[in-house]
Parts: sequence; C-alpha cells; structure tokens
Amino acid sequence: MTTKTHLSVLLFALYNAVIFGAGLLLTLALAQSSANIGIGIAASALAALIGGAILARLTAPRMRNRYWKRKDKAPKPVWS
Repeated sequence: MTTKTHLSVLLFALYNAVIFGAGLLLTLALAQSSANIGIGIAASALAALIGGAILARLTAPRMRNRYWKRKDKAPKPVWS
C-alpha cells in the first residue's frame, strides 16, 4: 500500500471518531423520544463513515512533506 493510503486509513479512524462523537452528542441533546434517538444515531454513524472517508482522502496528501514546500523560498529553520 502507498503512503497516501496508510495516511488515509489513519486519518479515517480519527475523523470517524470525532464526527460520530459530535453527532452522538447532538442527537442525545436534541432527541425527544427513543425512536428519534435510534434514527439520530444511525444517521450519525452514516455521516461519520462518509464524512470521515472524504476528509481523510482530502487531507492525506497534505500531510506529505513535499506538498508543503514552496519552490521560490528557502525552508525556514525550525527554531525561528
């Protein structure tokens, strides 16, 4: 597997957990009945799967060092 795929899998787990947790908190705070809670949790899980995959695939290339370099400027030292 490529480096981009490895980074995407790692980021997917992080984004998935954050999106699902936020959706779960929002569902539990706003739901009035147990039927609404079940639908909200299912929607939160689906949104976390889809949103996490999209965000992971978009941000994985940006974590590679070569994409952050500028061609016209010399790199700055870490300590400055």
